[in-house]
Amino acid sequence: MISRAILSLFAMAALCACANLKVHTDILNPVETRRVAEDARLAALYYDIVKADDQTIHNRVAKLRDSHIEANSGLSEAYRQAAGQAGLANGEKGLLEQAADDLDGQFEDGGTLKDLYARYEAALFARRLAVLTEAGKAPVGANSALPPSLRAVILNGDIEVRTIEGAIRADLTDSERTAEKTVARLKQAEAATPPPNASTAAKAQATATAAAAGKAADKANEGAQKVRIASRSISEAMNTATGSRSLAASEYAFAVVSAAPEAWAPNLNIARGRAFMGNSDIVIKLDNTGEFTVKGMQFDPGTVAEVASKVTTQSLLLAAKLAGVPVGASAISDTNKKNVGLVGTGDDARTRDDDLLKRQAVIEAHDQAIRNLALAVMSEQPQIRGTEQQRKTAGDAIFGEFEAYSKMIKMDTLN
Repeated sequence: MISRAILSLFAMAALCACANLKVHTDILNPVETRRVAEDARLAALYYDIVKADDQTIHNRVAKLRDSHIEANSGLSEAYRQAAGQAGLANGEKGLLEQAADDLDGQFEDGGTLKDLYARYEAALFARRLAVLTEAGKAPVGANSALPPSLRAVILNGDIEVRTIEGAIRADLTDSERTAEKTVARLKQAEAATPPPNASTAAKAQATATAAAAGKAADKANEGAQKVRIASRSISEAMNTATGSRSLAASEYAFAVVSAAPEAWAPNLNIARGRAFMGNSDIVIKLDNTGEFTVKGMQFDPGTVAEVASKVTTQSLLLAAKLAGVPVGASAISDTNKKNVGLVGTGDDARTRDDDLLKRQAVIEAHDQAIRNLALAVMSEQPQIRGTEQQRKTAGDAIFGEFEAYSKMIKMDTLN
């Protein structure tokens, strides 16, 4: 009797519908992550250093310097053109001329940036010579780890290189910020309005001055954009030259994947979606920070009652038969057979299946018709906001779509 009861319960479970989706994230020990990332960076940096001869280093620095000069010259010229706008107030004009003077001469003899790029090239030469000298004492194999002494030489040389690169980036950042402040000052002057009691001539003069400030702001902003582009380009080139690459793009990504189990902490993040019976859709999203979240869950309970009724009836009949109680199809009325969905061997089963398939097709057609009508309304939005004739045309188009899908929307085919 126990086995029969268990079998009947199994039948109920087998006929139920459910959805279950679970994602969990583990995290690698930060110490391990930093170690692997640093190994990857130093290995990439080592091979960049040894394969770049003096001429390659010189050309690389010259390219960065030329980009920086071009950006500064473009910004300085933009400032001077902005200062030359007719009608610009003396305060804004003096501000622009001073900003241009600060940029000029930085790459001439004795200029700050000329000396900085000279130091940069010398630091790269010195780092390469020190690395080659140390590597000559104990050659490094293709797949071998860097010896500690060689790692120390690379790191020591890298300190000076990164310090100078930081100064170059800082100069570009300062130029960007100065340009932004200058543009903001000009925009503020453009928005200034004369007092209500000002004379007509004074109002005209104020309007002309504001217009000149607006044109000057546009010119200054053009120069600022050149500096922004150069700043990103130079920074990316420096990252490539100093081995600042992502871990995922290196061969050391395998080391992270194969890290020892004790280096991992489980279940940093868990996202779980679950539904029982009915039609269910579960959406789990991975965001930019690596967190999994349940972003959506759609549940259609329309079939739950039907499924529950059928499962219960079928299970009871199955249990009765297993217990030896004679139960036939005639023990249930025709009406109840349709309600509970008792599986038979005659035409009723085929008719029921045909009706179910028809209903499913009609419902799917209805849903599709609603979506098509919604898309039609959305596509007519520009015309709906337009002239009276455009609105009438849009209304006719939407009404035509409704007429085309009206039978499916009203589900007339079920009658």
